[in-house]
Amino acid sequence: MSPSNLRSGMSRRAFLARTGVGMVVLSPAGALVACGNGGGGTSGSGSVEEVTLNSHGLAEGADAAVYEKLMKRYQDETGVKIDGNGIPFAEALNQYILQARSGNLSGVVSLPQGWIPPLAEMDALVDLAPVMDKSLFTDGSVQTVTYNDMTLALPTTAGAIGLVGNGLLLDKAGVDGLPTDVDEFESALEAIKTLDSDLIPYAAMTGIEQGSDIAFWMRAFGSDVIDDSGMVSLGDDASVAALEWYKSLLDRGLIAPNMNRFDARALFAQGRTAFYDDADIAPSIIEQETSDSKLLDNMVPVPRPGVPGVDVPPQSITWGGGGYAVLKGDDDVEQASTDFASWLSTDLEAVITVFEGTGRAPVLKEARQDERFTSDEWASTWAEEIAAHARPLFAFYAESARMKEIMGEMVEAVMLGNKDAATGAADAAGELEALIEQS
Repeated sequence: MSPSNLRSGMSRRAFLARTGVGMVVLSPAGALVACGNGGGGTSGSGSVEEVTLNSHGLAEGADAAVYEKLMKRYQDETGVKIDGNGIPFAEALNQYILQARSGNLSGVVSLPQGWIPPLAEMDALVDLAPVMDKSLFTDGSVQTVTYNDMTLALPTTAGAIGLVGNGLLLDKAGVDGLPTDVDEFESALEAIKTLDSDLIPYAAMTGIEQGSDIAFWMRAFGSDVIDDSGMVSLGDDASVAALEWYKSLLDRGLIAPNMNRFDARALFAQGRTAFYDDADIAPSIIEQETSDSKLLDNMVPVPRPGVPGVDVPPQSITWGGGGYAVLKGDDDVEQASTDFASWLSTDLEAVITVFEGTGRAPVLKEARQDERFTSDEWASTWAEEIAAHARPLFAFYAESARMKEIMGEMVEAVMLGNKDAATGAADAAGELEALIEQS
């Protein structure tokens, strides 16, 4: 691959083409619903005239318009009014828990994967396994809505936190193609630093907030960090080696201390970093921070570089999984809510509307095959090359927020020199194991 593959002004479509990175008609409502409902009550919801959609998306500007459009369309098609309950993301989970405890939460609730466990532990969610056709969705997305062997939502998206590259900077620095292993990655970072010493070559997460991102590098080095059974391997040779490598990048000025995702996005939008980690909706986010069309056109998904001798696919962490859950309550309301959640999840036009309006990749197989998705090079490449290999970290644990914080504290302590890598990893592993034992 030559530097011309990353030349200034080349469109994302052309770049991805050169690098090589890159069914059933359902009824409007009740497409997944068999006789009866997840709560074991009556079938049919003819007496229900209104269903509530509880969603942080309804409190998020442009996203709100997308969901309001769908709510109106559903009402026009079925006669059932959809009442929106929009709560900002930062407050939504706590509000849902409080409302569920008081019996004031009903209808459909949009839940990221990490929010399912706490509401499941309250017995607030209907098990939708009896009424869901899992074959309609990608396998990974079904896993994001499964908790304690129950299917507690109809999946909507299953993205990943992966590596984003600035093709313009890489071209200016003379980087010949995307790096495929950590040695090539370091060389690319050094080239960026040589180009301009004021640049931060890789805006890696080194602060507490998103320091848990270190997990995908640890996995690239050969550590599971934590496996599907809850066995913690953090502190093994591979994870310590990854943490030492991370610290070496900081010591050489290739990454910066106390970095969080918000700061990294700002740096990327300003053209001051060549790489950072974000979700598949990164182009939409960066577009809100810059009008630089060349930068936007030259944003590229970067399969995470591997480690020579370690046979694992490009690593990423699942993000944005989850879906539309149905809250327990009156039998008819449960059924009407299930009908609406089903429509949101399986109606092709509804699913594509969300994709086009938010940038979040669909998990409905029919939508994945739709030309409106496959023609979007960024989205389809991210799905195939990055999200396809995504693995969860702590999403299945009710204490996931604290577990991520522990990882972030470990990273910060090592980056600041307060602990060496082995001690930091061992201490964090002990805290994680204690939390798991308590759960």
